[in-house]
Amino acid sequence: MATDNFAACDAFTAHEEGGYTDNPEDPGNWTGGKTGAGGLKGTKYGIAASTHPDLDIINLTPDQAAAIRKPGYWVPVQGDRLPVGVDLMVYDQSVNAGPGRSAIIVQSVLGVTQDGGIGPATLAAVATHNVSALITAIATAQEAFYRSLAGFPTFGTGWLARVERRKTAALAMAALA
Repeated sequence: MATDNFAACDAFTAHEEGGYTDNPEDPGNWTGGKTGAGGLKGTKYGIAASTHPDLDIINLTPDQAAAIRKPGYWVPVQGDRLPVGVDLMVYDQSVNAGPGRSAIIVQSVLGVTQDGGIGPATLAAVATHNVSALITAIATAQEAFYRSLAGFPTFGTGWLARVERRKTAALAMAALA
């Protein structure tokens, strides 16, 4: 289990998310959650205007962002209850695409009910899988998800590269666990 692996996973995610961006083509940068909807407030350290429309995104500190990411993205996907490596795959995807979407992707790989919440049935299914094989399968499903998005022509190269870095880091974590 990944009990207390948040810091290691969050270090990866914080690095991947990086600093402030306000690309007007990214729906997450808009307070309304769609390109051109609401105000263009941007994203910083994985905290997006679309999910935090009242937050002062541009002045957000790394510590403030981490304090938002843990309860908002780690806890909902049961990060402390997932195997090391799998926790990174699910958590980083959670920050990038939302906890519900991340859970659905894992549930689709596991063949369990896709309800968007990681609960006892999902955790039981995770426990029956080889960790490395599960990490690889999740990465494949995450790639398919990104390819299905309308923004893929604009952001796809970056999304797929991130999945590859995520998978590599997750496999390395799992090998050391």
